[in-house]
Amino acid sequence: MKPKIHFVIEPNGDARLHTLADRHLGAFHVSISERLPENPWDYRLIVLWNLCRLIRHLPSARNVVVFHSSDLPLGRGWAPIYNALANNQSEHVITAILADKEVDAGEIIAKARFQMQPCFVSDTLREVDEEICILMARAIVERYADQQIKSTPQHGESSYYRRRTPKDNELDIQRPLVDLIPHMRGCSSSHPAHFYWQGCKYRIELMPEDMPAFPSDLKIEFAIPNDSS
Repeated sequence: MKPKIHFVIEPNGDARLHTLADRHLGAFHVSISERLPENPWDYRLIVLWNLCRLIRHLPSARNVVVFHSSDLPLGRGWAPIYNALANNQSEHVITAILADKEVDAGEIIAKARFQMQPCFVSDTLREVDEEICILMARAIVERYADQQIKSTPQHGESSYYRRRTPKDNELDIQRPLVDLIPHMRGCSSSHPAHFYWQGCKYRIELMPEDMPAFPSDLKIEFAIPNDSS
């Protein structure tokens, strides 16, 4: 019988998830719904995918994971992809953690990392980020196929990104363009950067002419020593 993976999504959740699951999780039985399964212990892995709400009644099984797009414990909270681009980070890190009732504070299972490409903007980085999350889910199931998932508590200094508002996407047009590019790269096409001039609001969307390649330097590292690849 194929190992079972279940994804919990928001209502009207990410349609692209189905495509990514078909591409990378063909060896598993994959289900997707808006709720936790009734018998979570029947699944090798349950992924809370792109959830805006906090699930407060998590099962005791250590197979419910969250992917967060920062090098936890740094960058807990909101809009990690915006902040990665706006802060000109040279490396992008995605952390797989056990789900926890405290936001982004669960024990670390694994981290994926790769170098940022100059042509990444929010939309293109998010697409790569989501695909890597699927690859991480596959790697976790394969690594811990016959045993409990291993993890380690978060250690070190933590930081927290606050929730962004539409006002935060406004540009200061008095600043040089070169200083504004990181902010514009971080704003998504659904919430683009904008500015006001002579009473009119203008939106600016960045899209590179050449799309970035999938990262060739991707590394997925498990948190437990002597258990990494």
